[in-house]
Amino acid sequence: MSDIKRKEKILLIELCREHKVPFSLVEQILKDAELFSYQKTTDSTRSKQYGALINHHFSKRNEGK
Repeated sequence: MSDIKRKEKILLIELCREHKVPFSLVEQILKDAELFSYQKTTDSTRSKQYGALINHHFSKRNEGK
């Protein structure tokens, strides 16, 4: 892993902890954003997909409680 990528990951982990957002969710959203950026989808479709991903993650998290 390059030094820049490692620093980006450390910073992202710190931000996730500070805002109480699961790192796995943020990591998945970033991967999906990169994937979706190469696909021809509209902004509204992309927003719906991100919303569905976030809702799915939080519903799974709440089921475990």
